Amino acid sequence: MLIEFRCENHRSIRDEQALSTEAVLTEEIHAEVPRTVKGHKEKLLPAVALYGANASGKTNVLKALTYMKAAVLNSHRLWEPEGGINR
Repeated sequence: MLIEFRCENHRSIRDEQALSTEAVLTEEIHAEVPRTVKGHKEKLLPAVALYGANASGKTNVLKALTYMKAAVLNSHRLWEPEGGINR
């Protein structure tokens, strides 16, 4: 489960941005909605939503997540060992 994702310098995202699934409990959130994960003390939300104005970078956050997934799955096979991070 992804607990927190941070990115910077990716497409239109210049400064570091963070996407967190840690729950902030308020009276409006039912206690059974946040979930616990073994090894993590904070409760986590089962889903997140990205919303904002047109051209505010929502798609670029998703593309950064996709890039991170590809890096985790393929970096050991497709990237040169001493080549650094592909740009």
